[in-house]
Amino acid sequence: MTLIDKSAFPKVSSYLLLKDAAGQPIPGLQANNFSVTEDGIPVKVDFTSAGQQALTTILVIDHSGSMNQFSKMQGAQQAADTFIESMRPGRDSLGVIVFNDRATTLVPLAPLADDTAKHTAEAAVNQTSPANGTLLYDALGDAIQQMQGTSGRRVIIALTDGISDNRRYSQRSITSLATKENIPMYTIGLGQDVRGADLEQLAADTGGEYAFAPDANALQTLYSHLAQALQNEYRFVYMSPTGQLDGTRRVLDITAKRSNGDLLTSGDLLPPAPLTLDYTLPLQGERTTIGSAATNSIALSGLAPQQAVIQRQGGQCVIVPIAGVTLVSFNGNPATERPITSANALKQGSTIRLGQYVAVFEMGDQPGLTFQAAFQQPTTVGSTGNGVPPLPTTTLRPQQARFGYEGGRWFVEDLSGGNTTVSFGGDPSQLRPTAKSALKRGSLLRLGNVLLRVVE
Repeated sequence: MTLIDKSAFPKVSSYLLLKDAAGQPIPGLQANNFSVTEDGIPVKVDFTSAGQQALTTILVIDHSGSMNQFSKMQGAQQAADTFIESMRPGRDSLGVIVFNDRATTLVPLAPLADDTAKHTAEAAVNQTSPANGTLLYDALGDAIQQMQGTSGRRVIIALTDGISDNRRYSQRSITSLATKENIPMYTIGLGQDVRGADLEQLAADTGGEYAFAPDANALQTLYSHLAQALQNEYRFVYMSPTGQLDGTRRVLDITAKRSNGDLLTSGDLLPPAPLTLDYTLPLQGERTTIGSAATNSIALSGLAPQQAVIQRQGGQCVIVPIAGVTLVSFNGNPATERPITSANALKQGSTIRLGQYVAVFEMGDQPGLTFQAAFQQPTTVGSTGNGVPPLPTTTLRPQQARFGYEGGRWFVEDLSGGNTTVSFGGDPSQLRPTAKSALKRGSLLRLGNVLLRVVE
């Protein structure tokens, strides 16, 4: 099973790719070849046969200076042409973004009307030339924004030969955005200098796949196989009999049989909903400093020693950039984020992006910054930073707590010797030390000095 889309729950869309012993897709099966159950309960499905499902794709292609070596740029262009040529006008949609030290949209995402549209896209790709740096994550962020508001089977295919620099986005923020939008990333690492572990993790966390191309000659085959696989998926849409997305892990079983009764496939799992927490860090006095140094009012790892300052001036809160890149959206829309170079007054709901952290400014009686952390899989948090989502790690013990999943529920387990407390009713006065506790929506927990609320 290649994708389970729960974004419109209780409607669930599942995509299945069947392959024969030689690894080739098996097309031609009809609805009566399949049976679908959730937790053993048969469900009625809206079925789309292989090859009939519309596909929305954005190709993200590296054209940094290193792509000028060993014919890598030429190989990337030929591979992209192969993928584009396989697309089906009147059914599929395509966008193309290239990146070096900035992300550039060559082909805005749109339906392919005819073969002329394909040839125009191919010509745009073939005109790119390598130069400068590697802002992969910025390009991926732009791709996700272009896909917002679209539906159906959507994928981003990203190729790079190097290590991404961070500017507007980090790997963690891209993973969070892609997961929220249910857009899998198919990543391709080219050559020996690529940081394959990062690309593999990005693909795994978003439901895509990672492939390694040792040289440019391998790219065309990779893109061809990927196009063939994506265009030969079966789609099953059904209404979940439970009707509530409560974090419970459920068994989704799709059994496929040929007309002669031969079993082709059976079984998969509907994964749990992610655990999402938010927490507010209050502004302190007339001047709140933000940075990685422990002496800051708000200390966040991974930033400049002192990255920004928020000052109270005449009833307003003003943010002043000091070092690094600070992005602000005054209307709270990520699409309108812009780097600031001087003092700017914040409004209620303004978003501030500091490296991997995104905060919402809350005015209120006690102004503060509200952050959010999302867990897709079991995670340990602490000041050592292993598996840490955006939490202020300088307030935590080296091994503070572990978030895990068992028995159909997320739980928190204290690793700090009593410095983790939980309130199941959401009342801060009822926080009590815990060794291990299941979590539910509205629960409060305190890790060190940070008070968090379970959003979902």
